[in-house]
Amino acid sequence: MGRTHVEALRRLGFVDVVAVSAISDEEAKKFAASACIDWATADVDAILADKSIDGVHICTPNALHAPIAMKALKAGKHVLSEKPLAMSAVEAKKMLELAEKKNLCHATNHNLRYYPLTQQIRRMNRKRRTG
Repeated sequence: MGRTHVEALRRLGFVDVVAVSAISDEEAKKFAASACIDWATADVDAILADKSIDGVHICTPNALHAPIAMKALKAGKHVLSEKPLAMSAVEAKKMLELAEKKNLCHATNHNLRYYPLTQQIRRMNRKRRTG
């Protein structure tokens, strides 16, 4: 899915994907090479320390979303996280509080809502409810 996310970000026209992190340097470099990304590392803290990076997109296993998002927010980065945003409402609330305190955006990616099939189901449900 990482490749899909990178492509979607690039298609926005105002996002430069400049770094990627993975479970190991080898995995990060392999992915970066396939996606034409210059910086690859297993050290997410190095990416978060880079002042030129404004935001991060978190596509890790679910249990890592909130911990990495909290690190990113503390580092002054905007955060887009894959779903689920967090593993509990308590984690999500802490993220919201920190984002508000730091005046940063943090959001969950719900790309499925714009898929044609999802939109068709929505229209069918609306029609059924309204008669």
